[in-house]
Amino acid sequence: MNNKADIQAYSLKRIFKVDSIILVEWLSIVLVQPILQKVFGFQNTIVGYLDEIFYFLFVVILIRYWNLLVRNKYVKLICISYLIFTVFGIISAFVFSYTRSSSQIAFQFFLDLKLLAFILVFFLYIPSWRAILQFERCVKFALLLGIPFCVFQLLYPSIYDSVFDPEGTRHLFKAGTFELQRLNGLFWHPSLTAFFTAFASFYFIYIVRNRLFAGLALVQLILTFERQEIATFFILIFLTFYMYSNRLYRIRVLLLISTMVAIAISLYYDAIASYLSVALRTTSLNDIASSDEPRIIIYWRGILLAYQHFPFGVGFGNYGGFAAVKYDAVLYHNFHFDQLWWFKDEAFLTDTYYPHIYAEAGIIGFVFYSLSLFCIFKLFYSSVKFPKLRGAIFFCILFLFTVALTAPVLNNPFSLSILGVFLAVIRRINIDKVLQETKLRSANNSGQLSCLALNTDDGKDLKTDAQKA
Repeated sequence: MNNKADIQAYSLKRIFKVDSIILVEWLSIVLVQPILQKVFGFQNTIVGYLDEIFYFLFVVILIRYWNLLVRNKYVKLICISYLIFTVFGIISAFVFSYTRSSSQIAFQFFLDLKLLAFILVFFLYIPSWRAILQFERCVKFALLLGIPFCVFQLLYPSIYDSVFDPEGTRHLFKAGTFELQRLNGLFWHPSLTAFFTAFASFYFIYIVRNRLFAGLALVQLILTFERQEIATFFILIFLTFYMYSNRLYRIRVLLLISTMVAIAISLYYDAIASYLSVALRTTSLNDIASSDEPRIIIYWRGILLAYQHFPFGVGFGNYGGFAAVKYDAVLYHNFHFDQLWWFKDEAFLTDTYYPHIYAEAGIIGFVFYSLSLFCIFKLFYSSVKFPKLRGAIFFCILFLFTVALTAPVLNNPFSLSILGVFLAVIRRINIDKVLQETKLRSANNSGQLSCLALNTDDGKDLKTDAQKA
């Protein structure tokens, strides 16, 4: 094996029932909680706090296996960078007088630690093949179950709105005078469906090559009309195939993408041009300071705050994060956000993530936070050996970081759980391939090469591997 931590992680199964815990956590946070929220709106019951329960459990696991984790140099760098980031966020809150209470600081600090807890636990986790097949069945079940919800919402939108929690049904895709309701699918919000189906699409296209479920996932992804997730998915999957394939395959991918883009532009040129002109005008990208687009305003004001309070920020819980909304941050009223429609409707307030980092922890805190994100990428990227599997790591982590531009996915247990399981599956495939390669090399040295067969296809079917295991 090419990573000492991978070897040591196997010992976790003998100490702790990690497979069972992760499976229950994944089912609870990724499937049960969002579906129940869709049907019943369980915001203020124990169902709404399932992610916090598992967050606490993950912290316990990290404490138990901390000595094992810190043997990895990237884990050390992640922790040091994150520590400096949080120190700047906390100090900034005391340097300036924007904070209403210390609980405001503690609450945002608690939220920001979720990324660290979930990522490190999933780095420890090496799933069994039985667990991998169970995860795959859950993904397939969710995709199949999402179909009748999509059909129901398309055919009977008014009945759908009256049956399910209306919080997730007020989202329209607009292009000029054209409007279409974004489909929620199995979950309560289109963005959750888009995130889930993007990873499912990649899994069935790149890893196990199942055309049926890849198609089901892609259709549901597109029907959400979540522009950020859809654009990020297609750009990253193109880059993944292009960067981590042989030269002939790169040429084929380039030709295919070029042909699809040319056909789309030729058929829908007027609609595309109209949409882009409307988007440019409404977001005021040519005059950011006077933009009416909520996300642009939050980004721009965050930059001004980081500049005005350099080298510190305004402190945890004061801008851009969930704590700032919960505690009605003073800065929102200083900027007269309370006079804007989206603030009154409590919309878009947490639909960005990075402004909360550089506005609250300052430029230096943001630099160290960015360093921790880079180290997270290197932690997983360096733990796999084969190019195609590195391509899978590249897609999964870059997708999360990119979607965070318009959604708070970096401290959301739903998105972190989906990412974590896919990363764990990729690393398990890598470990088995390394073992196969080691056996082949050993057999070759002993003259027994004919007795072994090595499958060199990086995209081999997981079920075949499970049967071998």
